[in-house]
Amino acid sequence: MKWILRVHNVLGEEKAADPRALLGGTPEQAAKDLPRLKELGIDHVFYDINHPAHVPIDTQLVLLRRLVRLIKE
Repeated sequence: MKWILRVHNVLGEEKAADPRALLGGTPEQAAKDLPRLKELGIDHVFYDINHPAHVPIDTQLVLLRRLVRLIKE
């Protein structure tokens, strides 16, 4: 069985203040959450960018691509 975490928190260009929502804030902040999720057995993370947000979808896609690049480093 695969474990998938659906995320409604959007990524942003500005650093989120603490306490920060899991996988929220900048891509760099979200990347710091991923090792713990892996420890918990989460196999996939699904950002629901269709969920109402104050960040335009085009911007969210750019930020998600940045997060993916950080993961691959």
